[in-house]
Amino acid sequence: MSESVDNCCDEEPQRPCFFLCLAVELQCHILEYLSYKDIIRCAQTCRSLLAVILTSTELQYQIELGAHRLRFFAVDDESTHRRYRLLREKTRAWSLFDLNKVDLRVPLVNDGDFDDCGMSFADGCLSLYNESLDNCSARLVDLDTPSPSQSRTRAWTPGEIRSSADGLAVICTLMDVWQDLLLCASIRTGFVGCGQPLYQIGVRTISGGPDDYHPLAADGVLFSVGSFWGAAFRFDPGDSQLQVHGDYTGLFSTATADGGHGVSWLLQVWNWKRGGTSMCVLQGSRDYHSEPSMHDFCFLGSDRVMVLTRLGHIEIYSYADLNRPLRLQARFILPVLAKAAGLYPCLCPRSVSPQTRKLRGQIYAIATWAPNLLIAISNDIFLPHIPPFPGVKEDRHGVYTVPWDIWGPANCRAFSYDSFRGLLFGLSGSRLLWGKKTTHPRTGEVTWTLSMADFNPVRMSRVLARSHDYLDSDGREPPHRRPRCRVVCETEVLVARAWTLETRLPYVEMEGKTIVGDTLEGILMDEDRVVLIRRHSGIGGLEEGLEVEVTTF
Repeated sequence: MSESVDNCCDEEPQRPCFFLCLAVELQCHILEYLSYKDIIRCAQTCRSLLAVILTSTELQYQIELGAHRLRFFAVDDESTHRRYRLLREKTRAWSLFDLNKVDLRVPLVNDGDFDDCGMSFADGCLSLYNESLDNCSARLVDLDTPSPSQSRTRAWTPGEIRSSADGLAVICTLMDVWQDLLLCASIRTGFVGCGQPLYQIGVRTISGGPDDYHPLAADGVLFSVGSFWGAAFRFDPGDSQLQVHGDYTGLFSTATADGGHGVSWLLQVWNWKRGGTSMCVLQGSRDYHSEPSMHDFCFLGSDRVMVLTRLGHIEIYSYADLNRPLRLQARFILPVLAKAAGLYPCLCPRSVSPQTRKLRGQIYAIATWAPNLLIAISNDIFLPHIPPFPGVKEDRHGVYTVPWDIWGPANCRAFSYDSFRGLLFGLSGSRLLWGKKTTHPRTGEVTWTLSMADFNPVRMSRVLARSHDYLDSDGREPPHRRPRCRVVCETEVLVARAWTLETRLPYVEMEGKTIVGDTLEGILMDEDRVVLIRRHSGIGGLEEGLEVEVTTF
């Protein structure tokens, strides 16, 4: 007995944690250097650290930013407490997702130029593009206003657009409100001599005149090195597009040779701030009776682009060196070799703000017809680098070809719809909002049903934690207390005649609203707003045209 007492007395007392002996202010200052995941891990170690983190607004704000895949981007002198409160309020508003609350309605009178136009939305500004060789024009509508009477509109006439293109034929334009950037791509028509640039892009400002170069651009014009020599080509502006990501811009265009000799396509990437000519080109041609092999593209960070091909492949190209052609890194096989309708980047179809949102955790979408599918793809599979896949080896050119069964089901979620003209969707970060059009078989009444899917893992965990409050004693949800959102983790199996598609990327499904009548023309989103483009028939003294409905969260 005495021997056991002596052993207990010989044990060393428990040493105190020196970090917890520091002042609370020093503990918070040290924890601010950690990532949001490490801060959460520290909060799970002991009650003392949990209390320290809960009492620090800076640490709470850092956790909330990381949970929503956002970067800290200070644009004013607001306190951290106010930023944290506004972020929490916005998170709560998105969780309620009330599209019936319309904060702003702005009529867009149809003047004939924007009847069938391209649109993009970012930073509260709606950009409209009428892209035609004869009558190319653009319009910018500022929707970040409290009333329609205060909304500001800036329009560029065809003459002003041609002036910014140095008098050449304009094929497409792009406005990036984040950087006050106006890009105008133009072509040389007719015969193009050997070595003569086929394209050129004017780099202007939105706020200035049509002849004002952007102050951050070393040169006001970007030139192409790819050209279709020795023949005259016809260009379709509907098959041309510009995209921008930070300092980089890309142009994709197709051309048909006169006389029906073939169809050619070209993709080129520039650093618009450096200006001049870039050698970073990817081009090819196909037989006249077949489709071009490339269909669409978008930026994947500041060194790679993602290309969607007509064969149903997603190809990743590197443009780290603008003095060399685009280099193919990997090819991801899609499950259905169908004609694809488009591959759209996040935030808006044409420009992305790399300042406020982290690149990882975003959603891309591909709409296909025959079969009619909307496939949401998480870009975590491509970032920061393409991971090694079991059983997949590089070919002699150093390119990975990854089958769908290896990469697709765990990183994608597929949705089916009735017809391609009966689908509209918008993207913003991890959120995907889509509308399905249905027609009553007897009455012929048309309705649009809007739903949203949020693929943020933190959002899923919060919904799952909150869903326990709705369970009764038997573990079931009472019908009168069911929430408006639910977590979908089950594997979705879509079966058709010749294929079976399985996807299991989890998401939070939220119900939107139902629009009666065939009036919905487009869906646009950013971090703070949902914009619905609707067509009104001129009832109530209004002229027939488009109307913009803005819901702010």
